[in-house]
Amino acid sequence: MIRLRSGVVREVVDERPGAIEVAVDVDGDAETSRAIAYPGLVGPVRPGDRVRLNTTAVALGLGTGGLHIVVAVDGGDPLEADTGGRIMKLRYAPDQVNVLAVEEPASPHHAAVAGTDSLDGLPVVWIPLHSMLAPAAAA
Repeated sequence: MIRLRSGVVREVVDERPGAIEVAVDVDGDAETSRAIAYPGLVGPVRPGDRVRLNTTAVALGLGTGGLHIVVAVDGGDPLEADTGGRIMKLRYAPDQVNVLAVEEPASPHHAAVAGTDSLDGLPVVWIPLHSMLAPAAAA
């Protein structure tokens, strides 16, 4: 079950490329919590904004660093997330977004990848699911 709750952003705690960490007062909680927002997915996030939060992982005590995830900014401007890419992240999910992947000709990294014909003996393991990492590492 997904736990969605509302809250109000109190302050921006940290910013890094593509992510903003905020202090947020979650409705019904006595203490301020931390949340992470990805402006490329939800638009700008500022103090005073009312936000929707996915609080599931924190409620379950999972290893998310103790951060809720901002999934929407109430009343925010419509987000034009057009990267020009044709690869979808989070396929078939409500938050799917197109990204410009390195294998696409428009990517600034395409030439470097296309010009590579060797990994200089570096072993490579392809795993389609993250749950296969432990067995691959053990092998």
